[in-house]
Amino acid sequence: MTNSRLFIDRLASGSLFHRFMTFFTPLTKREMTDNCLVSVCHFGDELYAMTETNVMRRIDPETLETTTLDDYLVAVNTATAHPHIDPDGTVYNMASSFASKEGPQYCIAKFPPPAMVNGKKKSSLEQASVVTKIPCQNKMFPSYYHSFGITDNYFIFVEQPFLLNLKKFLVSMLLGKSFLSAMEWHGKHKVRSYITTSSMTTFIYVFHLHH
Repeated sequence: MTNSRLFIDRLASGSLFHRFMTFFTPLTKREMTDNCLVSVCHFGDELYAMTETNVMRRIDPETLETTTLDDYLVAVNTATAHPHIDPDGTVYNMASSFASKEGPQYCIAKFPPPAMVNGKKKSSLEQASVVTKIPCQNKMFPSYYHSFGITDNYFIFVEQPFLLNLKKFLVSMLLGKSFLSAMEWHGKHKVRSYITTSSMTTFIYVFHLHH
């Protein structure tokens, strides 16, 4: 703030041409500078500050300085800042993918503990994978979610009627507007709750609630 100017320019402050050209860059490859102020989590022996994007800031636990800006290394665009950790150290998080061939999907991302692979240590992020996918009710209106549930045997996800209008989202990106400007409340949209097995391959039960 002492610079009295924008220290780092990004999508909202770039030229209209620059914003347009970002559409041709995969979301997972764009440079992001989110402040990651929501939570912190250990991924193996690495500590990260998190927010609701697909990137995290690595923290030096001794000095508390940020070191690198790392992405999930899997094809997701957003994620919660509230992952769950199994007793063995495996981290699970809920994420969304807007660019899959099947249309927008909700995903569970898995980050195993660090392990030696072919004589080389691999971090949790380097072993990241998407272990299940849940299709959105409406391909143009994926749901916003703050968190998800986990038990010993199941993962629980609630698809609620606070939705992201993807068409409006693309226009907002072009015009430099905020993510929030593309969010809409659809009161007549069904609330759908998903319960999946811990193997993350099939749906156990889907039920609907009406507002």
